[in-house]
Amino acid sequence: MHSEPAWSTFTVAGDTLHRRGAIVPMVVVMADGNGVDFPTEITTRIAPTAGERYHVSADPAQRALAGLSMGSGQTLSTLWAHPGAFAYIGAMSAFGVPPEGTDIDAVNAGTALIRVYSGDRQDFTYVPTLHLIAAMEDRGVVHEFAPVIPGPHGWDVWQRSLIDLLPRLFTSA
Repeated sequence: MHSEPAWSTFTVAGDTLHRRGAIVPMVVVMADGNGVDFPTEITTRIAPTAGERYHVSADPAQRALAGLSMGSGQTLSTLWAHPGAFAYIGAMSAFGVPPEGTDIDAVNAGTALIRVYSGDRQDFTYVPTLHLIAAMEDRGVVHEFAPVIPGPHGWDVWQRSLIDLLPRLFTSA
């Protein structure tokens, strides 16, 4: 996620959706994304450690990865570098493009959902998000671009994105 406040934002949204029966039970791991090589860190250390400590599936169809702002870039970097490692991808206030050499067929085959979110023109990643969407469309990456959420690069937009994303996880794989 983004920083320590992410925990309280997630717990309120996640717990409320769970009480309403709108999401399936899930284990959520929030990693510190300030490492040097997040795609390697998440796939070789964080996800395996979560699997050892909690009753979670190692099946990529039962794993999701989402991030906001810098975390969205790390989420997408992980998707491009390790297609199929996580079946569900959420990118909020996203940026970046699939690098040359990305195996788009593997990305599409191994991913049940790629959903991209953005605030409106007040969000400084709005234009980069549009560039990402155009690049994914140009490269043939199957994805969904959620309706733009009014607001800047901040928690109000991300919380609404999260509330939209969580019920979509683990529904089609």
